[in-house]
Amino acid sequence: MNSLYGAAFLMGLMGSGHCMAMCGGISSALGLSHPDKKAPALLYQFGRITSYTFAGLIVAAFGIWIPVEVGMALRLFTAFILVGVGLYMMGVTQAITKLELLGQPLWRRLQPAIKKLGKPTTYYQYWLAGILWGWLPCGLVYSALALAVTSQGLHTAPLIMLSFGLGTLPSMLSLNFAGHQLGILGKRPAIRIIGGLLLLLLAFWMLYSTGLTYFGHTVNHG
Repeated sequence: MNSLYGAAFLMGLMGSGHCMAMCGGISSALGLSHPDKKAPALLYQFGRITSYTFAGLIVAAFGIWIPVEVGMALRLFTAFILVGVGLYMMGVTQAITKLELLGQPLWRRLQPAIKKLGKPTTYYQYWLAGILWGWLPCGLVYSALALAVTSQGLHTAPLIMLSFGLGTLPSMLSLNFAGHQLGILGKRPAIRIIGGLLLLLLAFWMLYSTGLTYFGHTVNHG
């Protein structure tokens, strides 16, 4: 299970370029792109990660009820998702971003609340803004959720999403204050290739271990 936490953190860290492109404009629009906005920036990021963790709890509630066979199928699906994320990090394909279409219906429902909130002025509103913007359609977030649902544990899936959120922090905080070097780390080609290869290795391990589990389950129930 620790490997899933590490994979989720790596996805967030190595996907920094995508995160900065998706959320950089939001940070500026909310007035967080100034060094004197440290507390609001932290609260906004905390709100965003709160949404990721809550999404992990939602998929966990689903995951604990699915049959073993379906769980193995989801694990295979997640392995292929990880292959896509790994190739995305290596700059081979952008196909993983197509997953963002899945979140469009929910995002349209949240937009009125975002417009009503406007530009935050209090600490609570910055945290609430982070919660709302945390549901912005994102292929990397959905990939992490696919990883989380395979854990089939009520506490492990939220922790996987928390790990992913923490992985995105260096790049996101680099848009606000110190930590710029950490933020650009995930944008370096060599680092992205290494991160992509690590996710590919994890994906192949998941395919292998799922195959062993499937055949063991078949033999025991045959």
